[in-house]
Amino acid sequence: MTWATAYRSDIMLFTVDNMTLKPASRGAESWLAGRAGTVDIEPVSKTRRRSLEQNAKYRAWCAQIDADTCNEPGWAHGYNKYHVGFAILLQRKPERRQTIIEAIGDRQGDALYLMLSWLVPCTSEYTAAEMTMFMDAVQRHWAQEGVVLE
Repeated sequence: MTWATAYRSDIMLFTVDNMTLKPASRGAESWLAGRAGTVDIEPVSKTRRRSLEQNAKYRAWCAQIDADTCNEPGWAHGYNKYHVGFAILLQRKPERRQTIIEAIGDRQGDALYLMLSWLVPCTSEYTAAEMTMFMDAVQRHWAQEGVVLE
């Protein structure tokens, strides 16, 4: 069984063999040697982050939407975040609500969408399942607007 714990920005991996914690790498061994007493460990998450394939496909969709709607590059990503993305993210991370509200401020329309495309993280924090849900909703929305995304 493999377990992990986060220390600074590194992930330290350990294996459990006959109830003995053994470092799975030199980094983990060094980290463990510098610790006294017990070590808190958590199971490695089974939640996958969004995939590179999902990300590439979504970026291609955004470029297509921007072109088909005659908008600046980045507009579609901000629009999709605002109308679909934040609702999905807030289901898992409700504490992000205030950050999103403050970033939006009094901006509206194109200025809001262009700002959101780069300022407020959303899809980069998605799991693979959340990204699938997001992409399905984006595809449905734009189909209603006459933009077919494949």
